[in-house]
Amino acid sequence: MENLVEPLLAVTDEARSKILEVRANEPDPDSLALWVEVSGQAGGAYTYEMYFRPIAEAGAEDVLQRHDDLSIVIPVEGLDKLVGATLDFTGAGMVMQNPNRPSASPPMGARPRTCRASCRSGC
Repeated sequence: MENLVEPLLAVTDEARSKILEVRANEPDPDSLALWVEVSGQAGGAYTYEMYFRPIAEAGAEDVLQRHDDLSIVIPVEGLDKLVGATLDFTGAGMVMQNPNRPSASPPMGARPRTCRASCRSGC
């Protein structure tokens, strides 16, 4: 983890305020962190899941960031995908501004052919 940009994930003041507002409605809010996970990809960008979970459940490999009175946990599996990203809150809701993109899949024609048992062309 020595090469990580600090903080790994930036959070705007607007996003932090909104997250704290929502967290305040949870039972025992001060024990909760916002977990940010990369859940997949769509349209050439990563997709995310964000939810509250106890800070104490963070694993040894996970990154725990503190933004004043807000703790954020990023599971180890998504660390490299979130370096340099910013979580913001706009009129459209929570928005992840992430400079990282998933690897592009090769076009269908560029993929190697697979042979079938019925192939007679000598594949």
